[in-house]
Amino acid sequence: MQLPQRALRRAAFTALMVSSVIASVARGATPTPASNADIKTLLQLSGTEKLANQMAVYMTNATLDMMKRNNPGMSDKVVAAAKDELQKIMAEKVPVLMEQIVPVYAKHFTSEEIKGLIAFYRTPLGAKMIHETPLIVAETSKVGEAWGRGLEPEIRQRLEARMKAEGLAPPPH
Repeated sequence: MQLPQRALRRAAFTALMVSSVIASVARGATPTPASNADIKTLLQLSGTEKLANQMAVYMTNATLDMMKRNNPGMSDKVVAAAKDELQKIMAEKVPVLMEQIVPVYAKHFTSEEIKGLIAFYRTPLGAKMIHETPLIVAETSKVGEAWGRGLEPEIRQRLEARMKAEGLAPPPH
């Protein structure tokens, strides 16, 4: 009786593994040129490409700020040259990033799902989603930050109490 159960479990496990592999291959199949084009359309429509470009501007400005802080006497000419070169680098590299993102989408969405998302983002509701998402993210980030700051006193108090109860050194403030 024991042997058939073991064999049955092994067969069920093998069937599960095979079906998982088939499903992952089907979903994460190598994108075709057509599906790549659809994913690129989706990235453009959904604002992902725009966000990457905004991130590049932020990175450029942050790098320049760091350079100025570390080199207070840096001339305006050096800053301008550095900014120009950083912008050129980002203009070259953001398209590379977009190409690297395509397989990620292909892994998580079928070709039909990508087409469905494109259709959605072309609707008024999809357009509203694109417009409102950055605003929602900004607002919810502020809510989250305030929530976290509000937890600080309780976290500090409870950690100190726990460390004291266990005879451990409390974490630094």
